[in-house]
Amino acid sequence: MTYRRTTRRGTRLGLILALFFCPLAYDAFGNRVSKSVTTTGGTTTTQYLVDDLNPTGYPQVVDELTGPIGSAAVSRTYTYGLQRISHDQYISGWLLSYYQYDGGGSVRQLTNSAGTVTDSYEYDAFGNSFTKQGTTPNNYLYRGEQYDPDLVLFYLRHRYMNPLTGRFVSMDPDDGIVTDPATLHKYLYTEADPVNLVDPNGQEALVGYNQLAVGALVVATGAAIVNYEQHKDQTEGALRQLSAGISCAYNKLTTNFSAWVKIGLAGDGDQGSIVQVGPCAFAAKIPVPKPPDDENWTLKAFAAWYDDQPYPPPPPPDPCVKVRVACEAICAPTIYGKNGAGRFRRCVRDCMEKQGCFSY
Repeated sequence: MTYRRTTRRGTRLGLILALFFCPLAYDAFGNRVSKSVTTTGGTTTTQYLVDDLNPTGYPQVVDELTGPIGSAAVSRTYTYGLQRISHDQYISGWLLSYYQYDGGGSVRQLTNSAGTVTDSYEYDAFGNSFTKQGTTPNNYLYRGEQYDPDLVLFYLRHRYMNPLTGRFVSMDPDDGIVTDPATLHKYLYTEADPVNLVDPNGQEALVGYNQLAVGALVVATGAAIVNYEQHKDQTEGALRQLSAGISCAYNKLTTNFSAWVKIGLAGDGDQGSIVQVGPCAFAAKIPVPKPPDDENWTLKAFAAWYDDQPYPPPPPPDPCVKVRVACEAICAPTIYGKNGAGRFRRCVRDCMEKQGCFSY
């Protein structure tokens, strides 16, 4: 679905005549899709294939086709990243050129496939070109936007901008902000501040990404250098103190965890305690296990006491205690991970049973 726009209210006579001899067509989303230029030699129609889903964030021309609608052939094709990277155009053969930008996003040079500069450009603040070298056809210039040599205007999607006056040729549909007088002007380009602002869609003045990124980097770097020079001794001391603090905290964490594991291996988690053995270290304090009670020895001892007889000799230590300690050391790796406690207990039980101990 297209419509033809042949005149604009409030434009100069020259623009009206240009639009009369250069009718434009737009799609339903307001993107320019064709232009027909009538001269004494006939009418030349250029069609634009527009991609509105690309890394730049704005509708961009990916192909230009020259010739009657329905039988036109591709004459230029463009490649995009975050900016327009290159264009390949047919001039008695295909010619590939790469765009080189300045910090404001304006095209300053074209280079060929070998990296040799073929064209260079210079502009004033509003995009008027006052120095141009090279003969490669190219309409993408100031701020990387499309210049229409037939209209002598920059096409900024929703509106056209006249670089000679620094004004748009149609009114801004937005009301503006009362507390920001520059936004109340219906024709101003970038609020009359083209050095610091950009307006790629003809509707809103924005801070350029390149200017914002470079400015932030410069400010941050400068502030860091000044702060370091002013507080060099304090900064170096603070860094050393910070490094020592990190090392101490790491040692506390690792030794505390190690002590916790040792306590867990010594019993059911209810034996022993963690004590600090240094400014940055902890250790496990585990009591020496008592030999298990022998019910028979207890009865014998009670009988000896009742009969006023000497106590019987104590039973020898339970050998399964040493077996249990050894099995717990062997099974220690199984405690980590999901259901680690259950795996650990089963591992120790199986290990002790193999040694003839069944009381775990």
